[in-house]
Amino acid sequence: MKAVSDSWNGMQEDLKQLSTRSRRIIAKGSGHYVQVDRADLVMREVSLFIQQIRDGTASPDNGTTKVE
Repeated sequence: MKAVSDSWNGMQEDLKQLSTRSRRIIAKGSGHYVQVDRADLVMREVSLFIQQIRDGTASPDNGTTKVE
């Protein structure tokens, strides 16, 4: 199972590299339906994303992976 987990994480990191404005957030305490399990995190991140688009700014976290 560890090999599958390592492979999955590697693919997720590869996806993150497709854009210079992307970042990866691992939502602790969530299952497949992160929008239900961690609605607070999803709402915060979507709001931040929209604000960055409106302001024409980039997140200082771009290119990172963090666990929340």
